[in-house]
Amino acid sequence: MNINQAQQIPLAAILSRLGHTPVKTYKGGVELAYYSPFRKETTPSFFVNVVKNVWNDFGDSGGTVLDFVMRYHNTNLPGALNYLAHSFGNDFFAHKAQNFTPSVYEPSKAETLVITDIKTFGTTPAVTNYIVNERKINSSIAHQYLKEVYFINKDNDKPYFAAAFANAAGGFELRNAYFKGSINGKDMSFFKGQKSDSIAVFEGFMDFLSFLTFQKWRVPKCDILVLNSVAFKEKAANFIHQKAYPSAEMWLNNDKAGKETLHFLIENTDCAIIPQNHLYLDFNDLNALLVFNSIKKTI
Repeated sequence: MNINQAQQIPLAAILSRLGHTPVKTYKGGVELAYYSPFRKETTPSFFVNVVKNVWNDFGDSGGTVLDFVMRYHNTNLPGALNYLAHSFGNDFFAHKAQNFTPSVYEPSKAETLVITDIKTFGTTPAVTNYIVNERKINSSIAHQYLKEVYFINKDNDKPYFAAAFANAAGGFELRNAYFKGSINGKDMSFFKGQKSDSIAVFEGFMDFLSFLTFQKWRVPKCDILVLNSVAFKEKAANFIHQKAYPSAEMWLNNDKAGKETLHFLIENTDCAIIPQNHLYLDFNDLNALLVFNSIKKTI
């Protein structure tokens, strides 16, 4: 990875990988306010401009993507480039306009749901029960990939909490027994596997975690792309093309939207597309099969 490629990686995506998410948004989501990753604080003083892709910490310093990585990991320029290459791939963000550019938040959405706290998965029994007991996700896998987000809906001033899965915009996909949504921006999610010669694509994070539960893996063997919405099918096609994967497994839903997304990716990528939905043909998605099998074993 060269310096130009590194500087194109969204700071919000790097912070998300490190477990930090915005607590406030300004200018319609162009500026994100975080609790500083360099110290404990109760008032956010760390700001990211998602358009300029720079940061400013009023209690420390500021700068570019590489300035942040060098400061955070206490390393030099080669060390920062090595970290980013390992975390995101050598050409993951080489084409800024077509890959994971940070989503600009819509003011109405940013103002409606406001994060008040982020905790380790397993803190709240209701969240654990929903993910582990109802959706049948392996507990250790859930602990590795999920957090708990606490937030307020400003339309009714009521507090809520949900299991949270980080996306590349620096936001979270949220799930609990009664709610499905996102907060602080919506985008795809990417994870590097043990080998990067192929990729598996999932429509939502529950299916990705179900896949890991079935395989009894905590770290996938191939790269993983979670769409988080079929609206990102064009971005997914561009990403698969840019990475030049020879093959891509498709673990999409068996509904109309899933089938249309599969067809779009077949038509708009030049790698070998390998549909996997025949493995759960009697169910809408992979998680539904996981739940069915888990219940069947207890009967």
